[in-house]
Amino acid sequence: ASGEVAISSGPNGLLTGSARVLIAGLTRSSTLLSSRPLDLALVADLSETLLQTRAVLRDDGGARGRVQARIGNLPRGGTLAERLYAGDLAAGLRWFGPADVLWRLAAVELIDLDGDLVIAANATGTLAEPLVRGSLSGDGLRLRSALTGTDITGLAARGVFSGSRLNLTSLAGNAPGGGRLSGSGFLDFSG
Repeated sequence: ASGEVAISSGPNGLLTGSARVLIAGLTRSSTLLSSRPLDLALVADLSETLLQTRAVLRDDGGARGRVQARIGNLPRGGTLAERLYAGDLAAGLRWFGPADVLWRLAAVELIDLDGDLVIAANATGTLAEPLVRGSLSGDGLRLRSALTGTDITGLAARGVFSGSRLNLTSLAGNAPGGGRLSGSGFLDFSG
């Protein structure tokens, strides 16, 4: 990692600062899997009332994702974390690339997902109670688990983010021995 992080106390005693950071080769390893290296370039500015941040995610195939976030109307009291969780959120995530990079960084260990994935999501509300809108799609995905013996290939997934949920509107793939999986459902990310 390289870069610069500067934090100070503002005129009202609240933390302010800025960050310009490059993390090269970011990975996450577990007992079962390791993620592919990902480079993260991050720029952030914090005032007493506002946090603004932008990040670009790259792998050896080039830019794969972008994240930008703005948390405004930060309260004048509390810890920095409390203030950030209570402020007004406006954020966006765009990803076009390997699903396994995000999946493994998210620390889901029981099952693994790989193949190309496209995500476009925007969040409003607060960090404590985000309202997410957007879409997810992937074709030719593979879902597998060494622990359960699951191996679903040719997986196609479509979904929409709505509030705290990811509604999987369609999910279909091939199971070993000529079986076929299809369905729909949801994942709820709320507390």
